[in-house]
Amino acid sequence: MEISDDLRPIIEKLKSKEIAERRKAIKELKALKSEEEGTNLLIDLIEKSPDSLVREGACIALGELEAKKGIDVLIKALNDKDDGVRFQAIIALGEIGDSKAVEPLLEKIRKREKAIIRSEAAKALGKIGDSKAVNHLINVIHKEKDRFVKREAVRALGEIGDKKAVKKLRQLTQRERDHDIVLAAMEVLEKLESED
Repeated sequence: MEISDDLRPIIEKLKSKEIAERRKAIKELKALKSEEEGTNLLIDLIEKSPDSLVREGACIALGELEAKKGIDVLIKALNDKDDGVRFQAIIALGEIGDSKAVEPLLEKIRKREKAIIRSEAAKALGKIGDSKAVNHLINVIHKEKDRFVKREAVRALGEIGDKKAVKKLRQLTQRERDHDIVLAAMEVLEKLESED
């Protein structure tokens, strides 16, 4: 991948393990002559960089730029071999908020990925707010064993705001033993029922 000399310092900052350095790189990418130039560079980095930290940083930057042009490459990054890249791609898709990401994010939950990946996918689905995810999230709150994934699925149902979740959330408050999940479900129920 051909990178101009003036962009090399930005790429080096994206590789940094220091969050502050990566944030600087993202700011510098945002300040490029055109947002499209920055977006195109980030897409290239995700597709071609052998360095997982660079791919991760590029995912973060696309999310912060809310670059809809990057959706396809972020969806592809959901299958990256590196957990950190997959995690940041999920966050970026949630920030961008395009419904095109709903099915790929649902697939991350279905695939039995690590719990942190599945819970972040549920959170991203809530940010996107597409009701196509509701039935699957309802299924997650009844079958999921991991408490963090289940709690994020409950919260996502609240973000989406679809009333068909009310009955299932009430059932969850009656049978669930985890206090945090019950509390999250009660908060979501209060929100959904107050919207009448």
